[in-house]
Amino acid sequence: DGADYTLAASGTLDGLTAGFRLSGKAQADLQDLGRLSALAGRPLSGAAKLAVTGNGSPLGGDFDVIAEMAGRNLTLAQPQLDRLLSGRSTITANISRGTQGTTLRALDLTAGALTASAKGRIATAFSDLAGSFALSDLATLDPAWGGSLTGEIAFQGVPATGRITATAKG
Repeated sequence: DGADYTLAASGTLDGLTAGFRLSGKAQADLQDLGRLSALAGRPLSGAAKLAVTGNGSPLGGDFDVIAEMAGRNLTLAQPQLDRLLSGRSTITANISRGTQGTTLRALDLTAGALTASAKGRIATAFSDLAGSFALSDLATLDPAWGGSLTGEIAFQGVPATGRITATAKG
């Protein structure tokens, strides 16, 4: 704990026969992200609360995690993003990895006028990912712009020969 941050974590670690399986949870409350500017290599500001719950094995390479981040008045020294991240923003992810690949059960983002979500599966043999977004006010990105934009995007296949499909309406 510090003047403007807290970190709490708890968990269990099983031994070598279990692949050093780790189960637990962690929470962080960062009231001044400016402390991380040097690490990020750019000016940052705002506040964030982070929470992670899950389990995994470093030796087995598998994991099952739920992560949440809630930001308040975030800035990244990029005007369009700074306007979008003004106020409250959230990201939640529910993801697992095993011998059959990585499963993105849900990835949800809300930031000002933007909502976005994605889900799917990533594997060496075949990947299938899909997402959607809605930006209800393009002026959030640039005051000279107007209207809204919605869309969907998907990827199926392997990187070398996969197929990307996208639709957008504005």
